[in-house]
Amino acid sequence: MEKLLKLGTGSLGIKELNLILNRLPLELTFVDKENIVQYFNDIPGEKLFARTPNSIGRDLLYAHPPKSKMVVTKLIEELKDGTKDKQDAWYQQKDGTMVYITFAAVRDEAGEFLGILEYVQDITEINKIEGENRDVNA
Repeated sequence: MEKLLKLGTGSLGIKELNLILNRLPLELTFVDKENIVQYFNDIPGEKLFARTPNSIGRDLLYAHPPKSKMVVTKLIEELKDGTKDKQDAWYQQKDGTMVYITFAAVRDEAGEFLGILEYVQDITEINKIEGENRDVNA
C-alpha cells in the first residue's frame, strides 16, 4: 500500500498527487528561495512554456528570454522581500492564444519566503465566455 502524504486538508498518495497536478489546466513551476527550478507539472498536450527535465536544478533567469531578465530579477526581489505577494501578466501570442501568468510568493506560517510558484494558463476560451451555463451535463 502506498504511503500517504499528510496535507493541510487531507492525505494523498504520491501517485494520486502527481496525477492531480498533471490534470490541472495550468502549467505549474516551483522555484526555491535560491531561484532554482525544483518542480514543474507535466500536463498532457502542447505546452505554452515547454519545460524539459533539464530545467530542474537551473536558475529561473535562464528560463526567460535575455530581454526580460531585468524585469524578472526585479519581480523576484519584490516577491522575496514582501513588496509583492503576487504578480499577474497576460498577453496574446502570435497565433491568437491568450496567455495568463501568475507569479506568487510561497511563504511558510511564519512568513519566511520559500520560493515562487509560477502558473501559466491558456485563457483563450475563457475570454469567449458570455452569459452563464449551470448545466453540468451540457
